[in-house]
Amino acid sequence: MNGVSGTNLSGGGSQLRKMRSSGATTSPHVGTSNVTQNTGTTTTLGSQYQIGRVLGSGNFGEIHLGRNTESHEHVAIKLEQSSTRTPQLAHEYRFYNILGKLEGIPAVYYYGQAGPCNALVMELLGPSLEDLFDLCERRFTLKTVTMIALQLMDR
Repeated sequence: MNGVSGTNLSGGGSQLRKMRSSGATTSPHVGTSNVTQNTGTTTTLGSQYQIGRVLGSGNFGEIHLGRNTESHEHVAIKLEQSSTRTPQLAHEYRFYNILGKLEGIPAVYYYGQAGPCNALVMELLGPSLEDLFDLCERRFTLKTVTMIALQLMDR
């Protein structure tokens, strides 16, 4: 799905489920939130999240850097077209819900429809393994591989 960042997300309300706030698990609560296009390039999801630059993209959508306008914390916002033949964010949302608060699993703050897109707002984690691999000129030492393996086994 290319071009989500250029899609006008204005108009229409969306039902977003609040799952966790400030790191604490809460029971799901449905709220109404509007997706609006502000002046310039800033897009907001409801009144709480600003959608920023694209961090990455793939076959199923785009990941944007976002900001919680209340706490000023950065978040990750995943967007996929609602009209896609194989929506993935609903499955990903359920997967994160099952895993709960395990180490290395991002907290999910909101999931729902946002204009022409499905949106998943979640905790922003550190660099991906791919990013680290690139940083190491696509060669991990035995020590690095061992450290990664130990972290995977601990989780």
